[in-house]
Amino acid sequence: MNDAVYLNFGDIVATILILGIPTILIFFIIKAFKRDKERANERLGLEKENAVMLQKRINELNDRLVVVEEKLKEAE
Repeated sequence: MNDAVYLNFGDIVATILILGIPTILIFFIIKAFKRDKERANERLGLEKENAVMLQKRINELNDRLVVVEEKLKEAE
């Protein structure tokens, strides 16, 4: 009897496809999630900066309103 092992090219290709395609898909999905997370963090940072700027403007307008109200009280 011959105990030699024969490799079938079709089996090799099938194994590569069965293991390779899901691995590649998982890699790209993880990469997309990481990229999306980075973008979300950038957007969050920009929103925080925008909120700080808006709060400063509100405070400035409030200060100006207080000054106007004081002048109106003095005019009475």
